[in-house]
Amino acid sequence: MAELVKNPKEMEKTQAEVRQVAGEHRRVTEELLSTMTRPQAAIKEALRLHALVPMLVPHEAVHNTKLHGYDIPAKTRVLINAWAIGRDEESWEDADAFMPERFVHSTNFDYSGKDF
Repeated sequence: MAELVKNPKEMEKTQAEVRQVAGEHRRVTEELLSTMTRPQAAIKEALRLHALVPMLVPHEAVHNTKLHGYDIPAKTRVLINAWAIGRDEESWEDADAFMPERFVHSTNFDYSGKDF
């Protein structure tokens, strides 16, 4: 919500879709929310910018691995910086900006976790 408040144009677009879809019902249900693209895109974009946990749960390499030129021996504890991934300039155009449009037409991005 804070990102939408800081970005009034995005808030207007999101509100317009909510009002259009929920107009006659006057109430947003889970079923109606699943049909809306803008609110879901805003949630995904907010989670990209503000990861719930900046460092993910530690993982352990099972096999000797080479990753981007680095040798990672088996049994090495690996920490993943989710905050840095969400703001990586090589992966995201204008990475520090709140732009829900990135996810408006994206159906393959799931923010609820694997097999949730």
